[in-house]
Amino acid sequence: MNVLSKNTARIYITCVLIGAVLALLFFLLVMPLASSVRGTRAKILNNSVKIAKLSGEITQFKETESKLAQIKKSVADVKQLFPVREESVVLVEAVEDALARSEVAAEISITDDKEGSAANDNATEGLIKGLKNIEEVSYELDVSGDYRNYVDLLLYMESLPYGTEIVDMSFVAGQELGGVTRAKTGLASGKIRGIFFLKKP
Repeated sequence: MNVLSKNTARIYITCVLIGAVLALLFFLLVMPLASSVRGTRAKILNNSVKIAKLSGEITQFKETESKLAQIKKSVADVKQLFPVREESVVLVEAVEDALARSEVAAEISITDDKEGSAANDNATEGLIKGLKNIEEVSYELDVSGDYRNYVDLLLYMESLPYGTEIVDMSFVAGQELGGVTRAKTGLASGKIRGIFFLKKP
C-alpha cells in the first residue's frame, strides 16, 4: 500500500510538474508568440491602410496631373482666341470666310482708333467690362441676302475660332415697286456691328 501511494504521489508530482512546465511554456513561449502575432497582424493592417491611402493619393495625383494637362490645353486654347495686333488679319479672314460660306454679299469696315496710338494703356474700358490685357476693335458689316444666308452667317460667326462679339444687328426687307403695290423680294439688307478682341502685347 505504501508503494502504491508512493507511485500515486509520483504520478501526481509528475503531472503537477508537467502542468507547471506546460504553463511555463505557455506563458514564456506561446503568450509572447501570440502577442507577437497580434502585433504583426496590427502592423500588417496598419500597412494595408497606409498602402490603400497611398494608392488613393497616387490615383488622385494622376487625376490632378490629367486635369492640369487639360487646363494647360485650355489656357493655350484661350490664348488662341485673342491674337495679337500683328496677327489680327486672321480675324478678318475668318469673318470673310464665314461671309463667303454663307453666300451673303457684304462689305466689311473696321474702326481701329487705337492703331498706331501710343495711348493703348490709357484707353477707356471697352464694351465688355473686366477684360484685362484685351483691347476691342469695332467692325461693321453691310450685308444683303436671304433669310437662309443670314442664319448660315450667324452660325458660322458663332463657331469662329476667335473671340468676337456681335453688338447690334438690323435688317430691312427688300421690296420692289411694281405699279402701285410693293412686292417682297425675299431678300433683306442690313448692318451687323461687332467687336474683335486683340491681346495687348
